[in-house]
Amino acid sequence: MSWTGFEANVLRTAMRLSLRGFAEHLGVSLGTVSSWNRRGTTMRPTPEMQAILDTTLARAGAEVRDRFEDALREATGVASAPGGQDRWRRPGTSRVRRRTRSS
Repeated sequence: MSWTGFEANVLRTAMRLSLRGFAEHLGVSLGTVSSWNRRGTTMRPTPEMQAILDTTLARAGAEVRDRFEDALREATGVASAPGGQDRWRRPGTSRVRRRTRSS
């Protein structure tokens, strides 16, 4: 899975956290989260930060994951989490989502 600042900000919004609250939740500096937010798709967090974002999304409740996916779908037309998986299974469910591609 590959994250940019854009997806990180979508996750923050889905979790309904402020920049400061998201930074505290992730255990990173406010400057780090502010940079992701400001630089959007041009910012690729470090591999360590990518792993933290992966874990945060995996541990999020179904409602947060739904808001995250809905926001990504609305913004990009892609119905799955970052990284380009064609399908993925939500933890603890049998529901499989398939990615759609826009032309």
